[in-house]
Amino acid sequence: MTHNRGGHAHRNLLWAAVAVCAASAASVVHADDWNETIANARKEGRVVIYATSTAVVRPISELFEKKYGITVDILEARPTELRERARAEFAAGRINGDVQFNGYSSLALQRVDGLLQPHGALPSTSRLVAPFSTDRTVLPVSAGRFPILLNTAMVPPDQEPKSWKDLLDPKWKGRMLGDDPRGAGAALLTYMVLDDTFGRPFIEKLATQNITFGRDFAVSERRVARGEYPIYFPVNVTSLPNLLGLPVKGIVPSEGAPYVMGSAAIHNKAPHPQAARLFLDFLLSDESQRLYADSGSTSVTGQVSEKLPPDIARVMEAKLLGTSDWRRLDEMAKTFTAIFR
Repeated sequence: MTHNRGGHAHRNLLWAAVAVCAASAASVVHADDWNETIANARKEGRVVIYATSTAVVRPISELFEKKYGITVDILEARPTELRERARAEFAAGRINGDVQFNGYSSLALQRVDGLLQPHGALPSTSRLVAPFSTDRTVLPVSAGRFPILLNTAMVPPDQEPKSWKDLLDPKWKGRMLGDDPRGAGAALLTYMVLDDTFGRPFIEKLATQNITFGRDFAVSERRVARGEYPIYFPVNVTSLPNLLGLPVKGIVPSEGAPYVMGSAAIHNKAPHPQAARLFLDFLLSDESQRLYADSGSTSVTGQVSEKLPPDIARVMEAKLLGTSDWRRLDEMAKTFTAIFR
């Protein structure tokens, strides 16, 4: 199979250019119009949130309720469950959710399926920093890096992988634990980015390292902490604060860390559209973005946490290597299924 990184890069640049233009247009908001939006949102009085995790969404919702007096109801479910719920509600013509939090790829697919509506002009979109931008429908709110987790008792500093290519060292054969790239999730994204960065031969060589795949990241992290494996990847940097005190640490190879864009969007025909727009705008406020930064996520407006331990803060300072292309998810899942038999 031909590895066409140039073609993918060209398409990504085109999409990025479109997104930047959309972001510029979306940032032009007249004060009177936005004051009317706030007034209408208060009249609606409620916004219903569908989220893949409430760890940060809940405290943000509490701040939003306090500031605007608008009730926030939250439903938490898995990413695929939220997507199917949105599809079922739209098909039945009974939309219950207003805003959905999910990975960018999942929301981009829902946009194509007509399940989302544009969020329109939002004052705070002017605060987005590169490489983050909005296409006026899917709004980036955070980014989660995927570094490598090491057992510090089993991997001394002089043996730590300095490059992703170091994972091909024979000494790690049969000794690495990883998430399964043959299904949706962090592993598929990570392997896509590694494939785009280093080429298909790198992935094929990685397959010969006999990686043990798991599907529960919390269990995998603990297995590394117990010394069953010296290396686990990809680990979400937001998990690192929960592992403090254990003989593990996160590292980012010199090339950088793959990342997922945590995003939010408004359901098509949402019952509380103005409250939904107001909530999306609030997600880019200083108080909201600070909560994301303190959780170990990357702020899309450049907020930096002053609360994270130094080891985690260093991981957060590492460069972003790339993210997945939602248009190739199915193709790449099939490719990795064939490679990792």
